[in-house]
Amino acid sequence: SHEEGQLNVNLSAGVENAGLYDLQADVDLDYATGNAPGFTNEAAGTLRKSTGGVQSFFDVPFTNSGGTVEANAGELRFTRSGTLGGGSYDADAGAVLLFDGGTFTASGTLSGAPDGFVGHDVTLTVADGTAATLDFGGTGYQWTGGVVSAPGTGLLTNAGLFRLTGAGTKSLNGDNTGSDPVFRNTGTVSHEEGQLNMNLSAGIENAGLYDLQADVDLDYATGSAPAFTNEAGGTIEKSTGTGTSIVDVATTNEAGGVIQGNAGTLAFTRSLDNRPDGVIEGAATVAPPTSASNITLNGDVAPGNSVDILNWSGTYAPRVGGRLVTELGGLTPGTEHDQLVVSGTATLGGILKIQFDGSYTPTVGDSYTILTAGSVVDAFDSVEEPAGWSFDIIYGATQVVITAQPVEDVTATLTPQTGPADGPVIVPASGGPVQYRARLENTTAEPQTVDIWIDGLTPNGSVYQGAPLVGPVTRTLNAGQVLGPVSLSQPVTASIAAGVYALRIRVGTYPDTVIDEDAFVVVKEEAAERVAGDAPLADRSASPREASSAWVVYEVTDGAPVLAAATMTEAEAAALEAAMRGAADEADAHETEATRQATGAASEAAAGESLPAAYALHASAPNPFSDRATLRYDLPEAAHVRIAVYDVLGREVARLVDAEREAGRHRATLDGRDLAAGLYVVRLTVGGQAFAQRVTLAR
Repeated sequence: SHEEGQLNVNLSAGVENAGLYDLQADVDLDYATGNAPGFTNEAAGTLRKSTGGVQSFFDVPFTNSGGTVEANAGELRFTRSGTLGGGSYDADAGAVLLFDGGTFTASGTLSGAPDGFVGHDVTLTVADGTAATLDFGGTGYQWTGGVVSAPGTGLLTNAGLFRLTGAGTKSLNGDNTGSDPVFRNTGTVSHEEGQLNMNLSAGIENAGLYDLQADVDLDYATGSAPAFTNEAGGTIEKSTGTGTSIVDVATTNEAGGVIQGNAGTLAFTRSLDNRPDGVIEGAATVAPPTSASNITLNGDVAPGNSVDILNWSGTYAPRVGGRLVTELGGLTPGTEHDQLVVSGTATLGGILKIQFDGSYTPTVGDSYTILTAGSVVDAFDSVEEPAGWSFDIIYGATQVVITAQPVEDVTATLTPQTGPADGPVIVPASGGPVQYRARLENTTAEPQTVDIWIDGLTPNGSVYQGAPLVGPVTRTLNAGQVLGPVSLSQPVTASIAAGVYALRIRVGTYPDTVIDEDAFVVVKEEAAERVAGDAPLADRSASPREASSAWVVYEVTDGAPVLAAATMTEAEAAALEAAMRGAADEADAHETEATRQATGAASEAAAGESLPAAYALHASAPNPFSDRATLRYDLPEAAHVRIAVYDVLGREVARLVDAEREAGRHRATLDGRDLAAGLYVVRLTVGGQAFAQRVTLAR
């Protein structure tokens, strides 16, 4: 019980403690003369400062060989040097246990669960070929200044709470060989104050949490450049601070690693390699290196930790296999669905992965702006979609918008019994029947129950008499089952007004949810429609012709007949032809062969072929349309597809698809809500071919 007065340990006098050495009041151990003595706290020993509200200085070399060191009151300060060979280190609330003089060499496991302060502000080193572990709970082990070093193969591991506190700069030093890491974290590093310099090729391996709090930095001042490796299970997070935390060391985010920017700006100024299955996420700002050669995005970028907006300060250019992961839970960006906001250019590629937040289910036609940028270039290479849903992607100049569409679990086909699969069927003024076939197919491996209905579309795009002509009826199709083709007949009486109609089949949940539809065109002629020497309407080309004092425009292109009726003046028709000629010239070169191929493909599809035989762009439905129109297209093989929409002046007003698509029958949605009423050209470019058709937007 050391109750009063200073104890001088002189002439290499040593103390070995295997019991309790209790420093009471504010007494010290020092030495005045001769060789330095030593104090060894053995495995069974306890060194304690139990009372005294100020300081007790331990100014003799100190060795702890697995024993216990406690500060119950005031400050217990070790101001010489020493060896920390494992052991337990604790401090009560308000008390301090501090190594703050000379160099301390650590080995074994140093542990504790302090309520006060335990730490160092001098040099803590791990010798070459040895290892030491810090395993502290409570308020953790605190590094307030000085150095941590591990030359050669020495390694310091944190398995508990390791805190960087104090405003001073800390230095993590290696031996300039770059061959081994100096510090490994499997617990939590709370970097709260001061800059950390990683010098002499000192490396950090992180498999726990490295939390950058406030606006602290990681840098290096001397020697070979260090590296920060975030391993599987590791997280680098900026959790607090409104300013910028700079990581100016080469950073690798390996598979299973996570980088989170949740406050202020987390900036990587040296290099950043996000490897496959690594994740960069957050709800604040991440700033990658300014040089494109110093950033590699082969992993995931996922705005939010759940649903949020992630700001990306700079250019965004995912590599092949790199994914943008967007989560949908509603229509509002930031609070209901993810959004990536890129300050520079987004040069797209890689994969877009779409997933739902919890049990969220979108409504068909719902649109989500998932990315904004200073400019958008190129397109995603592929899309990963939730089961049962597909998404149309519209690439704008500064944003990417996706629109929800259901997967066609059950496909529907409606074809005339004679002539091209998409029509037109010509009905004379006197009337007559329209003979057609309907076919359904369950393309999944599970039974599907759907409603089926057939309706007629009038020249203005509305449903004839506001109700289906057939159905709705509910049917369950077994896995892979084909229903039909079923032959049907629709009478068209003489009293039906002349014009361009359509017969359309839909499957889904009547009346609002449509998972697939198909249609063909029916033209009801009027008695005075045909002039002397004219060919039948079904044989006409895309050129308008004069009918009385107005123009009626009919078009049949590329095997996808579009008979969009509109009344125009001669001057308007001439301007339309001139404006559309540039967009349609390439398509015209393919018209004869494409018409033959597409017609054959549709006939084969009706007979039950699994894949289309040729590229084809089918008639939009409805046409004319007042809100949205569905465009169907066929791919006999996987290909890059581009579908763009042009106005009468030849300007691109929308891009519906610009991405790779698998072989099969596809569709895209044209959303006309933000477009002016009038005529537009839809142009499909695929496989070295181009297809065009006109659609009419009516209000």
